[in-house]
Amino acid sequence: MIKFLRNTLRFLAPDRSRKRDRIAMLDAKLDDALLASERIEAKIRILGKNNIDMQAKIKAATAAVSAQIDKLASALPKPPPKPSLRQVNDVRLLDLRNFEATWLGRFGRELGEIDMAQDYTKLVSGLDGASRLLLGRILNRIKYAVKNPAKASDMPMFPDEVAAVNNLLADFYPRIIELSPECFSYGHYLLPLRHFEVPVFRDKWTLPDVKYLDRIKGMDFIDAGAFIGDSALVLSEFTTGDVHSFEPVSENYSLMLKSIEMNGRRNIIPVNKGIGRDECRRAIKVAGSGSSAMLSDAPGREEAMELTSIDAYVHKNRLKIGLIKADVEGFEQDLLRGAEATIREQRPVLLISIYHTVSD
Repeated sequence: MIKFLRNTLRFLAPDRSRKRDRIAMLDAKLDDALLASERIEAKIRILGKNNIDMQAKIKAATAAVSAQIDKLASALPKPPPKPSLRQVNDVRLLDLRNFEATWLGRFGRELGEIDMAQDYTKLVSGLDGASRLLLGRILNRIKYAVKNPAKASDMPMFPDEVAAVNNLLADFYPRIIELSPECFSYGHYLLPLRHFEVPVFRDKWTLPDVKYLDRIKGMDFIDAGAFIGDSALVLSEFTTGDVHSFEPVSENYSLMLKSIEMNGRRNIIPVNKGIGRDECRRAIKVAGSGSSAMLSDAPGREEAMELTSIDAYVHKNRLKIGLIKADVEGFEQDLLRGAEATIREQRPVLLISIYHTVSD
């Protein structure tokens, strides 16, 4: 117990310089207590167990030393309590909901500025009947969410959607296991956060359905908007090349490094940058997986980020790109403009998010 307290004191001392004198004094008292304890133990060994009167005195002395140790322990400076995982996740969830509300309002304003009839005709041109029906369902959902933002999550669902949600509740989410407050698993994947998304881990970004998948098996991939490295873990299984994972937010980037280490992946190259049209620096609003450089009016803190373009990065590193995955919170069009040469020359598979803005 005494040795544990001394180690605790020495651990705390470098971080609490103002209390160094107080810690030194407590350390000296612990030395005295340890010496007294050793003397008592020596007497016990000498006297044996037959002297009942002396045993009682030794027991009382031992109790007094223990009381002194407890008193000293209570005087030790205590580190600030670490926020629980639930508290951290609640903050992240609140930030994300605020961002989603901002996106929804922006999307609604953009929707009111376009000629829906004309653009819809262009949009459905060449689509089959089933695809047109699905597109109509999506557009109705968007309009409902824009008009009823408070009820967006309660909109009516079709029977096939109800069945799909029930399947997720029964089969996908119960497979997520908390191994520790900072380690969660789904199958053979490990993450430092409970962030297992259906399209990533169940659907594998639909890569099993991509034609000519063998053609890109040995090529490098670009993962733009890597967040904590969740997509990179899946993408890395579809190539013997490297996955270059770009994440500009420092907190997310640190978590991505943990994800790579936890899963022992050697073909994921983390890059602490954002992807855009060209190389520059700009501010990004931070909100977990919803962090965006597009929402300057959104709540939350800002962080400076360094940007590069796919064309510049590919040229500099002489890469042969087989796939580009991009989920960069509304910055996708800038990303594509900065990847034009790579796309034209190398014709990679494109997995691009198009749900952030009407113009997408």
